[in-house]
Amino acid sequence: MAIGPSTRGPRALLVADAENQLDAGYGALAAARALGRAGIPVAMASPRAIDVAQGSRYVSARLRSPSVQEPNRLLAWLVARGRDLPGQVLYPTSPEQFWLFTLHRDLLERFFRVWLPEHGAAAALLEKRQLFALAARANLAVPLARFPENEQALERLLPKVSYPIDLCPRTELFFTSPLRAIRAGDPSELREAWRAWSRHPRAKKLAAHAPEAQLPMLLEQRPRQSAERYCLTGLMDEKGERVGERASVRLAPRTFAKSGVPLGATLLYEEAPLEETLARNVAAMLRAVGFFGPYEAEFAKLPGRHLLLDLRPGLHGRTGFDVARGLPTPLYVYTASARAERPLPPTSREELYPQRARRIFAHRVELEAARLVRRLSVRRGSPELERARQLMARRQGVDPVFDMEDLLPTALDLAARLRERLFSALMGRSPALS
Repeated sequence: MAIGPSTRGPRALLVADAENQLDAGYGALAAARALGRAGIPVAMASPRAIDVAQGSRYVSARLRSPSVQEPNRLLAWLVARGRDLPGQVLYPTSPEQFWLFTLHRDLLERFFRVWLPEHGAAAALLEKRQLFALAARANLAVPLARFPENEQALERLLPKVSYPIDLCPRTELFFTSPLRAIRAGDPSELREAWRAWSRHPRAKKLAAHAPEAQLPMLLEQRPRQSAERYCLTGLMDEKGERVGERASVRLAPRTFAKSGVPLGATLLYEEAPLEETLARNVAAMLRAVGFFGPYEAEFAKLPGRHLLLDLRPGLHGRTGFDVARGLPTPLYVYTASARAERPLPPTSREELYPQRARRIFAHRVELEAARLVRRLSVRRGSPELERARQLMARRQGVDPVFDMEDLLPTALDLAARLRERLFSALMGRSPALS
């Protein structure tokens, strides 16, 4: 049973990452539900008039904020809210927020209760050159990448690299849609791709806010999108100790690549055994850079090895899956941020998600859409899709949005997805880098 807000500490202020609502925004929703069920008051801010996370019954105050894509305006807005009501718990719900909050940690600490590492730790994890170097020192395999610092350096590399080669962003910061690499088949195509990147609006924004990540990188032998992804989510404390980890395998790209449905990254994850060596090496890498807090590491699962592709600090789109599997990350973050004299009483998974074993993390609407498309196109049914549906029917799965005790976010999410599909259909295929 939830304990009243007055006995559980200060209000939590979360900013829903509406620019990436169809994925990372689910972390804000999961945090609101976990905190609200524990009796903690939650204020949810968003740049949108109607936001999925704000629709939760566990949100007690709904605020309109600038977008994280305008970091200076968002920072000024937060400072103003902090002056109005000092002492709230503030924690990022997206990589952009993590970057911004750590960069201005000293200022935010004057008005909020925060639990954040030094900005250097965030910057190192969010920029691929530094991330891959840290990973290699921690005995983690990484893709073969090159990082030319200007066009002259690129010209020297043109005759040395293997083609085809992919030109990719060094960071996901300030991108409002999933990133796609530009594949170059010869030196002239690579040269033109480099110049196209320099003209891209996001490159200019990175130059202004994160200049260390403004240039692209070159990836040779990049793992195919259809390759299975192994995801390790976890939590590190300020002493560098491992609080806990959970593992899953992302099945969506392989299972639904031919379904004809543009599916999000959160569609289908299946619980997987924890690879202890990977978890230990990731923890060593995070400890070396001084990071603490929640994180999500993504690996390409290749024969005989796991290749680190990305690491995202802070709450993430799979936070609800972790909570349901006994790792209540939002509660831990809240307790650490509030500097409570004693931890919150332990909350079992049954109290947070009163269901049975959690084996699948799946979006019901997307599952049914993929199934319908396969039926209409007379394609053979996918065994993994049918198995996922059966597990969800037996209540052995977690949906990032659907919750019988909190239904409004489901309706808002469905409306957002329909709007996104309609916009994509009207505009045609999105550009390679958007």
